[in-house]
Amino acid sequence: MVSEDITENRQTFILDFDDFIIGRPGFELLQKLKEHYPDFKCTLFTLGFHLGILTRNVKLEKFKKWGQLVKENQDWIEIAPHGFSHIKGEMLETRKDRIEIIIKSIERIFDEFGFNWIKVFKAPYWEISKEAEGVLKDMGYTLAIDRNNPKIQSDIPVYVFNWSIHELLPNYPIIKGHGHLAGSNNGLERCLPNLLKIPPNAQFKFISEYLKNNAN
Repeated sequence: MVSEDITENRQTFILDFDDFIIGRPGFELLQKLKEHYPDFKCTLFTLGFHLGILTRNVKLEKFKKWGQLVKENQDWIEIAPHGFSHIKGEMLETRKDRIEIIIKSIERIFDEFGFNWIKVFKAPYWEISKEAEGVLKDMGYTLAIDRNNPKIQSDIPVYVFNWSIHELLPNYPIIKGHGHLAGSNNGLERCLPNLLKIPPNAQFKFISEYLKNNAN
């Protein structure tokens, strides 16, 4: 169903950013976007654990304070899992028991923080095994996949972005934008001027809201 806002030529933006975790730059730029667009909201694909805690480069207390900061801003940010610690290949695991341990560990951490997180999973580096897709599906997840390589190996529900934030702003009625908090060619520090071109009358939605309104 076409919403009233879209029929009035008001664009809807569903924005997601990867690699959210303590110590990663970019959150302050999201806050600037929130100041510029009072109705701004976005979905942050978030690591479950920072390996720096094991090496004591990151203090556990600081990690807890980061979790509190996230909780205090969940009126405009939404948390979604992006792997346990973003180790390359971690979701290429094929043993289902180990895959379940990874996913349940992320869920436990998010729950202990009190996050209002959603069951939309994005694998680090977009790398995921067929077995991991199956486990995620059985656990009720949607899989966020790469627009540029949209192949999946199962019938798990998917979410696909249609705009990378380093590109020219498209004229779609519904724009599913994707970027990174830092680094990459679509890192927030590089692409903030592009995001500030979003029309002032735009509406913003979380991925969860988009999926709820566009369920098959």
